[in-house]
Amino acid sequence: MTIGMQGLWTVSFKSENAAWPQRFRINGSSNGVDGKYDKKSGPILVNGDQWGITVEFNPPGSTGWMASRHRLANFKASGDQFQFDIQTDDSAGDDDFNDFVLTCTAIITQWDHIVYGTIRTYSGLCRFNPCFPRSYLVIDSLEYLKELLSDQKILEILKRLYPLRIRPLLHRPIPDPDPGPFRPLMIPTGLPDEPGISVIQRDDQRLNLETNISSGKDESVLQDQRTGLSLISGTLQKSAILAKEDRLTLAKIKDKYSFRRCTIKPASQMILRFLEYDRTESEKVGDPYSGEGGRSVLGITASDELGNFIFRFTQSVEMVVEELTDIGISEDVATEIRPDLIIQILESLPEGVAHETAPYYNIPNIRRINLCLPSDVFQPPRKACQGGRAIQALGNISILIPNTLHADGTVSNTSSTGPQVNHAAWYGIVDLFACFLDTVPAVKYYTIRYRREEVHDGISTWTPWDWVNQYYQHPKKQSNGSWKNEKIGPDARSLRVNGPSNPKEPAPSYLNIENQIVNQDWQNAWRDRKLRIDTRIYQPVAGKTDFWIEGYDETGEKVTAANDVIRLYIDNGFSAGDIVYAKPVGASDPGDCALFSIPSANEPFAVKFRIVDKEGFLKSYKLNVYRGSNTPVTTKDLSTNKAVSELYGSLDPVRFNIISDRFFGTKDLIAADLDGYVEITVVPTGTSWLPPDRDACCFSFELSSIDRVTNGYSVPTSRLLWRELIGISHKSTP
Repeated sequence: MTIGMQGLWTVSFKSENAAWPQRFRINGSSNGVDGKYDKKSGPILVNGDQWGITVEFNPPGSTGWMASRHRLANFKASGDQFQFDIQTDDSAGDDDFNDFVLTCTAIITQWDHIVYGTIRTYSGLCRFNPCFPRSYLVIDSLEYLKELLSDQKILEILKRLYPLRIRPLLHRPIPDPDPGPFRPLMIPTGLPDEPGISVIQRDDQRLNLETNISSGKDESVLQDQRTGLSLISGTLQKSAILAKEDRLTLAKIKDKYSFRRCTIKPASQMILRFLEYDRTESEKVGDPYSGEGGRSVLGITASDELGNFIFRFTQSVEMVVEELTDIGISEDVATEIRPDLIIQILESLPEGVAHETAPYYNIPNIRRINLCLPSDVFQPPRKACQGGRAIQALGNISILIPNTLHADGTVSNTSSTGPQVNHAAWYGIVDLFACFLDTVPAVKYYTIRYRREEVHDGISTWTPWDWVNQYYQHPKKQSNGSWKNEKIGPDARSLRVNGPSNPKEPAPSYLNIENQIVNQDWQNAWRDRKLRIDTRIYQPVAGKTDFWIEGYDETGEKVTAANDVIRLYIDNGFSAGDIVYAKPVGASDPGDCALFSIPSANEPFAVKFRIVDKEGFLKSYKLNVYRGSNTPVTTKDLSTNKAVSELYGSLDPVRFNIISDRFFGTKDLIAADLDGYVEITVVPTGTSWLPPDRDACCFSFELSSIDRVTNGYSVPTSRLLWRELIGISHKSTP
């Protein structure tokens, strides 16, 4: 395993069996330490490099170096030292983790920092991060944010703290860009932060570490160390944004979304990258966290199989100078000079960020940080196959539940795991998860083939099966403790792909890395993901596509039980729409730059528009009206007395074709003309289009839609299709 413990460490070691001399090495033989255990050997001095420390073993009878299972344990600080154990298991089946134990000790100076803790996932009814320090309520998922906005009290607080983040979710629908890591929202509670341990300096500080390499034994000599460790209390977050009444409201909201309703599970062997964060000028004077401040990469570490991690870094002179500029008005220099940390969870290297935490402010020299990730951030590896089939899930949607994946390749999901969808098509990048752990013999390689349906003049045909040749990689630990992406496939291998009576032939195949015992160097999370399917490659337009996965043993023979086929209906095209006009009923359409003088304050307006989805995967559409600077004007269809979005949603049985599971847009309506356009009459639900103090204003009639597609993790949000701008004037009667 890789341990982010840069700098000097004294390492002592012991074995469960004193008669068993076990050789070990740290950071590989090229730049690390080879040690041989016996009862008389003393501790060795290890200098962790920029990636930290990795430990390998060479047990008796072994032909080479191997990485046994590791766990971190017994973190503790005493005097001026920090200490923890690396416990190992020789994989003999006893799971005792006492076969070989390394105890690591470091002297902590004023500028050294050690962060340790456990990384876990959370799910359930909690909407705030259950592990974050009590000084903030943290929202670190877009889905949780959307759900919390339905709570009027939390909405009012968020509108004051994060108006620019909240406004797009409440008003104008806009196309989503390619989403990066969700930047958390932090709501100050007024409570002090959790305490930590800080170095106090007594007189002058002198540290002298000597090694005697020539004697064949490394020793550390400590002289005149005049520092100590002191528990420091948590700092009170100085924020004038929220009043006492707001903080009381937050306390009640926190009780409502009780953390006791959370399900929390360990996240094993995750790659963590640590960043030092510098606040923006507005954040220094009281604005909430924006994520727009400067960032510096400190290093990378990985958690063990129970989610435990440790990371050590030292503040350089440059970092200290930068921290001096990260001090706001009336803030304490001794506190604010400590670094602020953001922790990223990496899916791939170097920039595959799956999740990013909120900042942990003013980190003392020793700080325990227990991380919690939303459970939909990553797929934990399966320890056994379920449901009697190889393919287990697509993204976060399990396909083992009956009737989830339909015969035509569409998907419905009502489970809390994965997005809620009804006969949805697939789009974008779809993660294919499959399990071969229960097969005999073991699956060493796998192939994926595909074919797609083509429809011409109403006649359906299928293309021949073809090989999937899409590149796929996964993070792997290197011998020096670093991590990098390594190729999983495809690589040409000689496999018996066409039955036992035919010879083997070269075929593009992938390495199966899901076995967590055999393939310990591979990052644990996403290990049973077999491919990230770029659906645009396999179905350039829209339609059904079959994927066929087969497993092979190490000799290239087909494993009978490792065989599965899945059908996906792919649609990467989105719905379109336009508005022909918005005008008073009976008036002519003047075209561009229309200005209407209406005789009555709530004059009915005729709106002619069209929504088209060629494949029928429309979920719903809306017609919204905005006045002036983005002020919503609530309207209704005069004939139905309902808002447009209420009447024309896909769940309305009158509009949704239950037989074909499709909704093609306005052409499905009886009132539509031959081109699919409909005309409705809308009126303001209030008494007037204009406010009492205005005789004229600009209006925007905006048509938007939501498509019924998914990538297994999320669904598209509302997209703005058309904006019709007009002017309305009305002279009030004196």
